[in-house]
Amino acid sequence: MSSNLAYVDSGTDLVFGYNASTQQFKLTAGTSTATSVTTVSAATWYVIDLRYDLSGTTHLGDWRVDGVAQTQVSRAATATTANGFGMGASANASVYTANYDDILVSNQSSEYPLGDGRIVRLVPDSMGTSSGATNFSNNDGTAIDATSWQRLDEVPMTSNADYIRQQANSASFLELGFQNTAETCIRDLSAVLAYHAAGTSADNGKTSIFDGATETVVFSGDMSQTALQYKRAIVTPAALSWTQAAVNGLVARVGYSTDSSPNPYWDAIVLEAAVSDVVSPPLQGVRIAAAGDIACDPASSFFNGGQGSGRRSDEGVLRLRPWRLARRRAQLELLRSRRLRCGLGAGAVAAGGPRRPPGRLHARLLAPPALLVGLARQ
Repeated sequence: MSSNLAYVDSGTDLVFGYNASTQQFKLTAGTSTATSVTTVSAATWYVIDLRYDLSGTTHLGDWRVDGVAQTQVSRAATATTANGFGMGASANASVYTANYDDILVSNQSSEYPLGDGRIVRLVPDSMGTSSGATNFSNNDGTAIDATSWQRLDEVPMTSNADYIRQQANSASFLELGFQNTAETCIRDLSAVLAYHAAGTSADNGKTSIFDGATETVVFSGDMSQTALQYKRAIVTPAALSWTQAAVNGLVARVGYSTDSSPNPYWDAIVLEAAVSDVVSPPLQGVRIAAAGDIACDPASSFFNGGQGSGRRSDEGVLRLRPWRLARRRAQLELLRSRRLRCGLGAGAVAAGGPRRPPGRLHARLLAPPALLVGLARQ
């Protein structure tokens, strides 16, 4: 018996499933089916990567199980786009128990494989610097105050019992701060908004996330639905990639309504950060000779199961190359104005160097590299 576990919805679905008789995962696109190279063990977590390329007249399905590439599936079809991603059976009735955790979805083919990771949720925890707060009120009619953020921090985002509302037309806004994160390797970040309105006549409003002066609009438009509605957007960092400081500085601004009849209501807003654990790459027989604080690089293949990300080398992937140290020469240090951009955790770098104290380093003997690696002495 086969059970469908997940699928990419496109009209020509890519279906990931499990074959109970062979105890193998399988991937299907039309009549093309491939099975995993190893069998599945019950009560075991697996990292599954799926990619469905619909850009051509041959649709291609790639997949990995715990970082190991599996056989590709394909089918002839018209170029199209995916409509969404689902879990469970898309068509057939299946009876099974499956656990899902930390689901990451990307619309960039080059990010495959995403590899292992986690999702960290950040909810509002403070009020920021608002503009025209008197044009808003809490759901019970009281004035906006230092605790109004508590009306937008619901998890799960399924309640419309409390909210904030805009009651006068104005380009004013309320600003909210979010919880800080202790994570240091942040790959991407999205925002999810829940809202409804006092009636069904046309109105409008806007919700944005700000990283400094860089604005990401989560939603802007008609909010006139009396049942809860949800909107999501990928948040754009002001710099090339996310840092802990940048995420901890994010704020949301809601309001901006030029038609507040019926009143638009903001029920909840959440940030979801895709993070990776800082791990050491396999150094196997090498000893790092120039050590220092090595910061996380979310683009590095060290953070996606070691399988590579398809990114160009100028996007921050660190390449470690064995390099013999010159005898009787000092270790090279990182220049003061330079920094390393890859992902090793504190304490993961070998502290040792050459056994005997080295002599003086000849000027310009070696150009200062980003990282110098020498073979370990046996």
